[in-house]
Amino acid sequence: MDLPEWAVIQAVQRSIDEAGLPTRLRDQVWERVQGYQTYHFELVPKLPSDRQKTREESNRDNGARYWPLRHQGIQTLLKVRIPLIEFRGANPEDSFRLFVHVETTLLRTDNQVCLRHRTWKFEGESHRLDEWSENDAKLLIDELDRGLPLIAQRVTQAFFERPSWFSFGVSTPVTLKSELLTCRR
Repeated sequence: MDLPEWAVIQAVQRSIDEAGLPTRLRDQVWERVQGYQTYHFELVPKLPSDRQKTREESNRDNGARYWPLRHQGIQTLLKVRIPLIEFRGANPEDSFRLFVHVETTLLRTDNQVCLRHRTWKFEGESHRLDEWSENDAKLLIDELDRGLPLIAQRVTQAFFERPSWFSFGVSTPVTLKSELLTCRR
């Protein structure tokens, strides 16, 4: 990798770190769920720790990690995470498109049974590498400011609204990648 590409990666990584993406996405989802009066939501800023266990301990505990939440009256947990942010392009002189991947899992706190798991992908704009890194990666922050509310909207609609058969034909930059009805362990 030559020096200009490395400088772009550092500028973009610094912007991602400073933006606090996971917290921002969590806050976007939190803001949107406040409109769903049918449910009661609580913000869990930090999940109980999940230390490495032997297979025997894991079988015996049967999902005990979230029992403290259950004892607080929280029966289900919506976990939202960003496993990957990527730029796709073939040549440093060409444009690179931003992609933000998001995983969502709704699970029961008493036994960690997965109720629903979905993955999402936000497809942002395309820009040259030097454009992405200009002004402390301002284009990246602008794209994230545009994309995170869209992702939060899709997540909350998918988990807390009944599906509308009329909305499936609408073109949008946030696409559902997959839906799994069981969790991976």
